[in-house]
Amino acid sequence: MTTNWELLTIVTDPIVASLIKGRLEEDNIPVITDQEAAGKVVYSFNIGPMAEIKIFVPRSKIEEARDLLNHLLEG
Repeated sequence: MTTNWELLTIVTDPIVASLIKGRLEEDNIPVITDQEAAGKVVYSFNIGPMAEIKIFVPRSKIEEARDLLNHLLEG
């Protein structure tokens, strides 16, 4: 079975990306980043579009993930 991944958010800070990923995984929501999806190590850039880290979750979990992300951003 293939998982259809959907973009949840884009961040530019690798620490924030790691925190979001960890929190989603705590709630049993699978997560991949575009760097992981590429299957390689990506060198860190800190300006412009190359600094973007895209976070994806399964389409079946997107609403749950959005709710959790919104809750995290509010608090």
